[in-house]
Amino acid sequence: MPEPCPTPLGASSPDAGAESLPSWSHYYDFDLTWRQHTENVLCHLPMMRTARRLAPRRVLEVGSGTGSLAIFLSYFLRHVVSIDLADEVLARARRNNRRLRGRARFERADAFDMRAFRDGSFDLAMSQGFFEHFDDADVHRLLREQLRVARTVLFSVPNRAYGRRDRGDERLLSRRQWETILRTGGFDVLDSRDYRPLNRSGIMELLHRMPPTMSLLVIGSRQPALHRATAASRTADGPIRAE
Repeated sequence: MPEPCPTPLGASSPDAGAESLPSWSHYYDFDLTWRQHTENVLCHLPMMRTARRLAPRRVLEVGSGTGSLAIFLSYFLRHVVSIDLADEVLARARRNNRRLRGRARFERADAFDMRAFRDGSFDLAMSQGFFEHFDDADVHRLLREQLRVARTVLFSVPNRAYGRRDRGDERLLSRRQWETILRTGGFDVLDSRDYRPLNRSGIMELLHRMPPTMSLLVIGSRQPALHRATAASRTADGPIRAE
């Protein structure tokens, strides 16, 4: 679930079963205020700092959520694209983008088949609160597609210390477990670390010496073919590059 901190309005109960999972449009059915936007960026500031160190010029976000992180990056970068499959989520993110004076582009695309983008269209593909909703095989498929369109992948997930399932289907794993999943799929883990949200709950975690609740990982691939892979089918006009 993108942006699990602070918890957006409309979240399901921690014990919600798969049959009662809310739609993404329900989960993000609120307009992002400047205060919420700022709090969310501060919450994931370690991730934003990591993205800055990677010095990308073109960024792809997979899973738009409220659009907050893509909007923030668009203040500094000219080429930021965020994709999602839910039309309602995209419409809300676009409204947030206009209200918060962002320059990000929000487009409808399937993360498993981003045929609209050519190989190497981006320097960085990133996501927050996305991969924990998929099993190992799907994680590998998603990463192969992301490494087709981008040189590097950065993602953040809630870990075992997070302690709750906001939507209901999250896999709360340790950072070491994520590293094992990635290496089993043939991916190089270039960086990994746990971090605390920079908000009141994160301060309380630090004061009470609780473990960090979020994990971020940066990956590449040991399989050169992943970078050269091309989608099996193309649109009539052919694939496009991020602009």
